[in-house]
Amino acid sequence: MTSKLAREIYDTISDTGSVELYMDLIQKAVVYAHIRAEWALADEKSQASMRAARTAAHNAFIAATGALALDMAENDESASWREHIGNDRQESAEFACWIHYHLSMEAE
Repeated sequence: MTSKLAREIYDTISDTGSVELYMDLIQKAVVYAHIRAEWALADEKSQASMRAARTAAHNAFIAATGALALDMAENDESASWREHIGNDRQESAEFACWIHYHLSMEAE
């Protein structure tokens, strides 16, 4: 996922009226991205103990994207952004990490 596409998706979802689902997605992105960063620093034994939590966090983020897209579509908001992520786990992982990066860079 390019930074440009991630930014476009983020801008679209941040304008939603579905604030609770948006915040849920953001929180799940941060949790998953944090685990992913910890994974990169871990040795194989630590990674093995983290595997289930990492997968669960990733699945929760993917489910949150689906829930937000569905709610946005039901409320006549554009949900075409979800098609850009598709069912590709790598794309969703990169988007979660971009959200984490963006929030970190915007923090004061």
